[in-house]
Amino acid sequence: MNRLECTLLVVDDSPEDRELYRRYLLLDRDRSYAILEAELGERGLELWHHHQPDAVLLALHLPDMDGLESIDRLYGAMPDACLPIVMVTGQGNEAIVVCAIKTGRRTI
Repeated sequence: MNRLECTLLVVDDSPEDRELYRRYLLLDRDRSYAILEAELGERGLELWHHHQPDAVLLALHLPDMDGLESIDRLYGAMPDACLPIVMVTGQGNEAIVVCAIKTGRRTI
């Protein structure tokens, strides 16, 4: 059986969290992932522009910008893009979820 190939961009300033995501993704028996990694939002934007990944796993808090700003900049550069974004945070703040939904994009 052929495995589906996906390119995933992981933007998180924690090396431990990036490694954890990588390990979990590599356990997927149905898909094969090319994983791009960035620890800063600006670098994540550069990787997105150069590689056009299938999805983004994005930390809410980054040293140089927050995840919501990253989303705004991604879609500002390519307003017609249909990019699934999964935002991760250790905070249980519903206001953050509401802000992400209000972007009108495919953000989880």
